[in-house]
Amino acid sequence: MNKSVVKEALDCLWKARQNNNLVIFVGSGVSKFYAKTLNKKFPDWKDLINNLSQSLGILGNELDYLQIAQMYEDYYGRKELIQKVIDLFPKSYEPGELHELIFEVEPAHIITTNYDDLLKRALKKSIKHLFTV
Repeated sequence: MNKSVVKEALDCLWKARQNNNLVIFVGSGVSKFYAKTLNKKFPDWKDLINNLSQSLGILGNELDYLQIAQMYEDYYGRKELIQKVIDLFPKSYEPGELHELIFEVEPAHIITTNYDDLLKRALKKSIKHLFTV
């Protein structure tokens, strides 16, 4: 990659941070990368839908993913859907370095499509760190 393009991108990010306008979008790649470093696999959207489909006794390829999630919620309730998502993720993992680094750049906002709680736990650690005297 051209060094001037990288420098320009970094300058733009720095200015956004300085102006409290930095917004970071975190997709599943962050958690997938982290899981891979542990030789583990976190469930993705397809894994979740396959699990929901099995519980409903349907073939996942008959409907689109959102329809299956909606059917699960309609049948079992929202509370059970949320619990199903929570249960799919291991409880023993701590946030990875990349999760923590995201908060070190102090973005104004973070937007995520992830349904694991690693960012949330990394945020708690960063706030705890900020207020330690």
